[in-house]
Amino acid sequence: MKLCLRILLVFHVSIALVEADGARVAGAYVFGHEVRSLQPCGSSTVYWAKPLDTEVSDRLRSRHAELTAEPYGRIYVVVTGWPTSEKTTGFAESYDAYFEISRVLEAAGGIPPDCELH
Repeated sequence: MKLCLRILLVFHVSIALVEADGARVAGAYVFGHEVRSLQPCGSSTVYWAKPLDTEVSDRLRSRHAELTAEPYGRIYVVVTGWPTSEKTTGFAESYDAYFEISRVLEAAGGIPPDCELH
């Protein structure tokens, strides 16, 4: 009985951590003066990327600078986060929605062939 309760507790805590961190999303990230976009692989939706804190923002910005020679270049990222229903405003107004990024898991210079962007 104690073992079952421990397993249920661990399972419940694991689910809470996944939900708090968001879904894992891979796609193209673009950074520039008036652009912070994320387009998930296999999607035509383009989000305004909205990092949840300065650590995430700084990591995206520094990885983009390391992996591209110029602003507005695409890099491949794997992040955790979620789209929001908040109305986009300002520079983000022309995007489909905001995508809040909670963590950057991976960043690379080229978009892999299996990441189709529509």
